[in-house]
Amino acid sequence: MKSFDVIIIGAGPAGLTAALYAARASLKTLVAEKSACGGQMLHAAAIENFPAFTFITGADLARRMHSAAEAAGAQFVYGTVQSAQLTPHKKTVSVNGETYAANALIIATGKGAKTLGIADEARFEGFGVSYCTSCEGAFFKGKDVAVVGDALKAQSAAAYLAPFVRKLYIVSKSIQGFSRFKNAEVIPNAQIVKLSGNDALESITLQTPHGEKRTLNVSGLFVTLGSAPNSELFKQIIKTDKHGFISTDKNCRTNSSGVFCAGDVRAAPLKQIITACADGATAATAAIRHLRSK
Repeated sequence: MKSFDVIIIGAGPAGLTAALYAARASLKTLVAEKSACGGQMLHAAAIENFPAFTFITGADLARRMHSAAEAAGAQFVYGTVQSAQLTPHKKTVSVNGETYAANALIIATGKGAKTLGIADEARFEGFGVSYCTSCEGAFFKGKDVAVVGDALKAQSAAAYLAPFVRKLYIVSKSIQGFSRFKNAEVIPNAQIVKLSGNDALESITLQTPHGEKRTLNVSGLFVTLGSAPNSELFKQIIKTDKHGFISTDKNCRTNSSGVFCAGDVRAAPLKQIITACADGATAATAAIRHLRSK
């Protein structure tokens, strides 16, 4: 068993920021990441709302964050966390058959967007297909876009997009609540069956319940089906809200002593790269204080 001061699960913006803060405080820090550092940032072809950068790709921002954490002294292990045991004095996690122990744990496992589950959806993610309206909507000023999702989430996305896009198609089961968007066309009870384009999305094909098909020439498709937190490993031992997001206080402390939570897996109203970074800094600072108080 290898021992550390703090273990961080997840190397998205929250986990990488937490690693930077913890390592700079001279804590022996381990970050466990199941795939590649960056989390959902890696799918962002362009980021224009992160301070200090007028433009940066998600992959480049992830690389810089990873390099900074590593330079500060954080260590990384790659693989799925198979199990976690949390006692008041010791937290242990198992990764690839190896067990790691620490006195503090930061959960930064993020969330996953619910997808349409159709061909080429993954290929166009970040190149026309988006699951975050406030993150990428501004890239589509003056363009034709579509929104698909349940009524409330689609309304929220439409309210954000309508002031600056040219044409807004809304694919939703309900037509209620969309009449205030003058540049919008609501297409009820249709299903998106095909995405087309070369390097980026160029059109979507809809099918009605009667089997009729219609192609819309759009540059963007905003999928608003909601998201699911990556909290399955902790649901039985950490308090969550009704949607499965982990509950914390303002200092990112969970109901389990020495366990903290940061980023998109935490129950919070706004989920952006910058808020994930803020969470990471807050959680790491709380962890530092917790360990030094012992």
